[in-house]
Amino acid sequence: MNIAYRDFPKLIKDKGLNGWGSGESGGSGGSEGGSGGERDDRLGIGHCVADVLNVRSGPGTDYPVVYQISTGNMVDVLKISENGWLQINCLHGVGWCAAQYIQWSPFESQQPPIGIGRCTADVLNVRTGSGLDYPVAFQLSQGNMVDVLTASGQWLQINCLLGSGWCASQYIDWFRINLQVPAIGVGKCTADVLNIRSGPATDLSVLFTISEGNMVDVLEDNGRGWLRIRCLLGTGWCSAQYIDWSRHDK
Repeated sequence: MNIAYRDFPKLIKDKGLNGWGSGESGGSGGSEGGSGGERDDRLGIGHCVADVLNVRSGPGTDYPVVYQISTGNMVDVLKISENGWLQINCLHGVGWCAAQYIQWSPFESQQPPIGIGRCTADVLNVRTGSGLDYPVAFQLSQGNMVDVLTASGQWLQINCLLGSGWCASQYIDWFRINLQVPAIGVGKCTADVLNIRSGPATDLSVLFTISEGNMVDVLEDNGRGWLRIRCLLGTGWCSAQYIDWSRHDK
């Protein structure tokens, strides 16, 4: 399930996740640079739910902005501060941002998402169970992003910034993800519009397109000028020359 600000003190106390605050000096930690490669200091993965989100050098608005991310950009979550900030890592580097704008799931979550999607209705009721007889827990608006936890007939169990619940599947445009397929790197699109195809050739069908600045996970490099990528819209192949990317092991 996604982490809410109200859960931070318990997480920090139980799991020792604090990097700043509570009298701790912070220190250099073990997640900076990451020599050796055998240790994974990430707490979880998530994506940005703000149109534009400032990422700062420390956990507070008095720290300078080091870069910005936008809706759908994927991040690794490294640390939690007690004042409602997350230390994140993405293509642009490491920094801190307000936790309320990152929808994320911890790796130790009991129910990892099976997919990612967005609301297509103007207003969508999210209920406590999979049926109209269950009470409304909260509402989504068009464009709100969700993690899909379970698909059951015409209903989806979803998780988002507001909490978890069930909603009619026809109003969620979503795709399945397979986090068991590891990414070999991360990158961003450098073309105005880039076709993502069903295979590594220009005569194969276009599945969807991405735009300049869109972030992707790189799953495979076939060595012949094509990359298999994963992003918010799905998985497919694209010309490698239009993806500025780096391998995780470099």
